[in-house]
Order: sequence, then C-alpha cells, then structure tokens
Amino acid sequence: MSTGILKKRAWDYPWYTLKCATLWEGEWMIVGVLPMGKTSSEYMVLLETMRNSRDGIPYQKYVRSCELNYGDIIEYLRVRGHKDLSVDTWSYEDHDDFVELLCVSDGWALSDDPRSRGLKDVPTMCTVKFKKKGVSILSALDFYKVLGEIEGRNQVRRFCQKMNILVPWDKIDKQTSILQRLLRKYKGD
Repeated sequence: MSTGILKKRAWDYPWYTLKCATLWEGEWMIVGVLPMGKTSSEYMVLLETMRNSRDGIPYQKYVRSCELNYGDIIEYLRVRGHKDLSVDTWSYEDHDDFVELLCVSDGWALSDDPRSRGLKDVPTMCTVKFKKKGVSILSALDFYKVLGEIEGRNQVRRFCQKMNILVPWDKIDKQTSILQRLLRKYKGD
C-alpha cells in the first residue's frame, strides 16, 4: 500500500535524471536513453519509480520512446549531463572493479520475437556499482561480459527473484507466446 511518501533510492546517479509523464501509475524518472540508430529519432528509455520499491531499490522499466511523452525525452536530451547508454564500453577487465548489482530493469521492449534477431534475452539494463567507476548502467549483455556469463546470469536471476520479476531469458518465451496468441486471435484462428 502506498503511503504517498516518495521513498529514497539507495544510491545516487552522477548524471541528470528527469521526472516524466507515463501511462503507468506513480512518479517516474528518465534515468538514461539509448539511441536506436544513428539517424533514428527513436530511443530505448530506462525509467524508474520508487512506487512499491523495496529497501531503497527502485522498480526500473526499459521501454521504447513511443511509449512516453516525446517532449520529456527531448527535454532530457537537451540537458548537458544526461545519460547516453550507448557511450560506455565494458569487458572482463572491469571484473575486479565490480562491487554489486543494484538493479535490473523489467519491461517488454520489443514488438516482435527477439529470437528472430538472434537474441536470447529481452533487452535489459543493469544498474551496477563499481569501486572506481561508481554507479553505472550496463546492458545485461555487457554485465555478463564483466562477470562472465554464468556469474552474471546468476546475479541477475537472484535479483529478479528477490524483486519478483521475470528474468530476461524467461521473458522471451512469455512474450513470444503472448504475440502468437494475439496473432491467432487477429487472424481468427
């Protein structure tokens, strides 16, 4: 039950965030954006809310910009110091700098079957704390590069279980079955 008091996140971002309008209940913030191509005006957007948070861990959602008020995205992009999620590069060399996985995003970011594009997981972002680099946001694939795939997936699985959200690799099957049902319904099968 919401008390109306905005809870505080357990960490601070070293970059600009912006309160935005969404279709979902609660106060949402834009935490970072990922351009979907060099010439496209579409973005993947990482959002978070403290509504229903646990222990200062926000609920994060990774969505396409078409699901948001585009004016908020433009405002966010105009501010110097916004987080462009395409800039940082990560590898196993960052392994010793790793401290902890802070958050894993939820959400259905695709309108088609991700496997048709060779993906094993629905696109997911991980908020991670490093000793020297501080708080950063990595794609799940980059997170797996830092820790190694087995340990990275184990950390993501434990976090998702704790927060009661589906792990990214289970979302593909669930999303695919939903899309298949909708297509059958649309075609009248």
